Amino acid sequence: MKTTLLHDQSDSINEDLPRIDIYLPKTLDFWPWPRRVNPYYARVKQQASSWCESFQLFSPRAQNTFNKCDFALLAALAYPELDRAAYRVCCDMMNPSFVLTRSRIYQLWT
Repeated sequence: MKTTLLHDQSDSINEDLPRIDIYLPKTLDFWPWPRRVNPYYARVKQQASSWCESFQLFSPRAQNTFNKCDFALLAALAYPELDRAAYRVCCDMMNPSFVLTRSRIYQLWT
């Protein structure tokens, strides 16, 4: 699978830099274990997303892009057996972790 890195037009990234193409292997095609998702995924995803959006950290366009990342699904796949409260904590921690990481990467690029 070929993926091209794109950036939000509001970011001040040097347009003179060459485009970077990354080839990602299809690792899930031959995944030997069954896929298990935390049973609270659907309900907790909405709550965690609403909580994160309440801080208004992004422009509407950037928030829409952020929401497509679905960190709640990542947590649901990583922790399929957690109870609802513990799973919610994981979701709430993944959102700010991404925001802080993105902020640090942006600082390095500018």
